[in-house]
Amino acid sequence: GYDYRGRTGPFNIAVAELDVGGRRVRVCPVALNWQPYCTQMPETMTEREVLAWERAPQPNKGRPRPQAMAAILDSMSDMIAEADVVPLIIGGDFNSQSHLDWTEETASMPEHGGLTVPWTVSLRMLEAGFADTFRGLNPDPARAYGSTFPRTEKGEAGHDVRLRYDFIYSLGKNLKPIASECCTGRYLKPFSYRGRDYPLFPSDHGFVVTKFRWERGD
Repeated sequence: GYDYRGRTGPFNIAVAELDVGGRRVRVCPVALNWQPYCTQMPETMTEREVLAWERAPQPNKGRPRPQAMAAILDSMSDMIAEADVVPLIIGGDFNSQSHLDWTEETASMPEHGGLTVPWTVSLRMLEAGFADTFRGLNPDPARAYGSTFPRTEKGEAGHDVRLRYDFIYSLGKNLKPIASECCTGRYLKPFSYRGRDYPLFPSDHGFVVTKFRWERGD
């Protein structure tokens, strides 16, 4: 995992193989470098500059997110190749944004600065065959953005900046996402979920819940 002084591994990934009613599925939590911090992305950058900004060497010496994602996918190549037999679910804190959210339809959002950005991490996931479960079921980011990192812009009371950092990706022909939602709460503040009240929200990130259905196999 990360040691932000640079003394340990460059990324954080694990794999658990589960038995779900006699069927195998691999579930992989992931956490990528939080630097560069997307909430501090300069608004004056061009699309090309945004991509260079994310892949540049970072002060904490952690591997930049695009390079880390490439290494993770390379290390999982055997599991990716057999995902139609043993489906793969990769989810967690990617600390990056998605090209599926930064489209022409969302470019006018205050935090998007008029840009459409082909974010490298999300593109790598889709190029490897993975489906973004939330966006696949909510294809219009202008109507259902799916924020998972709640924050209010200074000087604009009540304006919630939309940042989707957390994802659940799936791969495998026999595992079909049928419902997905993104939920947020204010760190250490009370929150409610599905009719139940909780005394505090335990993280600065929100969460994603995706429901899957097993399709009939061969």
